[in-house]
Amino acid sequence: MPKVRLNDKSVRRPLPQTGQIELWDDLLPGFGLRLAAGGARTYFVMKRLDGKLVRRTVGKAPPFELTRDSPLRPNEFWPHEARERARHMLSDLSRGIDPVETKAAAPELSGAVPDTFGAVAKAYLNDPAKRGGAKLKSRAELERKVTKDLAAWKDRPISEITKTEIKALISAKRASSPVSANRLLALVKRIFGWAAREDIIAANPAANIEPTDETPRDRVLSRDELARVWAGAEAMGYPFGPLIKLLILTGQRRSEVAGLRWSEIDGKEWRLPDARTKRGLGHLVPLSPLALSVLKDCPRIGSSPLVFTTGKRKVTAEERAAGVKAEAAPVSGWSRMKDRLDLIIARAAAAEADEPLDMARHALPEWTLHDLRRTVATQLRTLGVDRLTVSKILNHAEGGMTRIYDRYSSDPEKRAALDRWSDTLEQLCGLNVIPMAGRA
Repeated sequence: MPKVRLNDKSVRRPLPQTGQIELWDDLLPGFGLRLAAGGARTYFVMKRLDGKLVRRTVGKAPPFELTRDSPLRPNEFWPHEARERARHMLSDLSRGIDPVETKAAAPELSGAVPDTFGAVAKAYLNDPAKRGGAKLKSRAELERKVTKDLAAWKDRPISEITKTEIKALISAKRASSPVSANRLLALVKRIFGWAAREDIIAANPAANIEPTDETPRDRVLSRDELARVWAGAEAMGYPFGPLIKLLILTGQRRSEVAGLRWSEIDGKEWRLPDARTKRGLGHLVPLSPLALSVLKDCPRIGSSPLVFTTGKRKVTAEERAAGVKAEAAPVSGWSRMKDRLDLIIARAAAAEADEPLDMARHALPEWTLHDLRRTVATQLRTLGVDRLTVSKILNHAEGGMTRIYDRYSSDPEKRAALDRWSDTLEQLCGLNVIPMAGRA
């Protein structure tokens, strides 16, 4: 570990041909500069925190061409400025204070850029720029993956996570769910790619990891299976019971139904806004009498705008001090819900056959909630609904035409199709059976 005086001259020394090198300041122990072959020049500090040696990023050195009179970008510092910031960070670390946590709690108190994987992931998801994650429609799901699937990396310095570790994590996920593994890999690539562009790391270690081939799902539930799912939903109750019924009745995506707001219901129609659709183009979903009945039975939870909720979101201490109150949160716990629904369906099948419960025999063959959308489309075609109308109902692109101007207009073909599908479901699930009065 060579020691040099970190000054305007030393920070401009040639970059290594491969990998990276570290220069340690001879004035301030624990303060250094990392030079990477990719072009990054990053100041850092290293010190023990709670008995563990940690590395924290201070900021970036200015580009070669800049002079002392040139304006610097955020998190760029001249060597003497970086040394002063490093001095404060090392002082905090010696007192057991982590500068990364200080930055997360009060960004204005620290000039340090995120260093741990958890802090970098958070910064990426909060970045509103084009390559950041703040404006992604899937942001909530990505946060869940970071919290659940990538929890083991939360406090790890992101620069220490290797390609081998990433491949091992993705392989373990692939063993149980190849598709989910590919989605997780895509997120990991985004986070590390963002960190590389921000000069937090020298290069993206996940860049050349290839996803596995995915076989498009073609599972379509039979009408008998659909009736069993409906009965299972009936037994589950609010919020997932009526939510699943609306998936079957409307054919819309899970996230769209789960995020349904009372304000989106306009009489006998559901006006799905642009911001909540996969394509970014909202549309009108006609609501059949049965769909309206399902919604009518849903309770209104306080002043929550959401139709479906599984409780209130947690409020941080800072929010509580600012007077922010807990609000109803969107539904969560999909995996547990699916396991419970499968068990309810299997128990009903076992009871009907008067047999002991055997999940292998009585549960529905492998299926997902998204299969319901494909099933609705298939059943509509079986009822004679033309492909264009089915495409409109599913809010698919129509041969390159986006229908920007009339997507919220009343569409009699869509209403007729969904009403006919609703009537079919009533017959299929025995919902239109009227008990006969006894003889006099």
